[in-house]
Amino acid sequence: MLSLYQMSGAVVGLRDAIENEDLSPEQREQAEDAVGRLLDEWIPEKVVNYVGFMRSLDAEAAAFKDEERRLHDRRTALENTAKRLHERLFAAMEACDLSKMKAGTFALSVQNSPPGVDVPWPPAIPTEYLIPQEPKVDKAAILKILKAGGTVEGASLRQGRHLRIR
Repeated sequence: MLSLYQMSGAVVGLRDAIENEDLSPEQREQAEDAVGRLLDEWIPEKVVNYVGFMRSLDAEAAAFKDEERRLHDRRTALENTAKRLHERLFAAMEACDLSKMKAGTFALSVQNSPPGVDVPWPPAIPTEYLIPQEPKVDKAAILKILKAGGTVEGASLRQGRHLRIR
């Protein structure tokens, strides 16, 4: 059986021949019958197969996505449990005023962290300590203006097309 690409090319070629070439009535009828068969039988059958395969791929991708989510949730739970245990161990050593401890093959010590900076009110910071950042385009606001019939210099409304399968 022909591929969808080949069928589409055949329909275009046959239509061009019907419209632009000097065909006998018998040849024209044969070409029109071939276009009809392609459009009414072969292409719909191919489309059913395409959509069925696409749905199968979508279902498999969704199963992978669900598995990724499940594994992510499991990983997060394990990381959070390890973090809680670490915090409990630290709190227990602090409460017992222990700075060092050996337990089996493990050696634990409580020590100072590297210094950090707290900034409770960022507007009070002098500009020399601010990192310049690129401005970002607010596409949602521009789209709203363009849809309402307005204009924005440097922007235009784009209308794409896509295939919807129900």
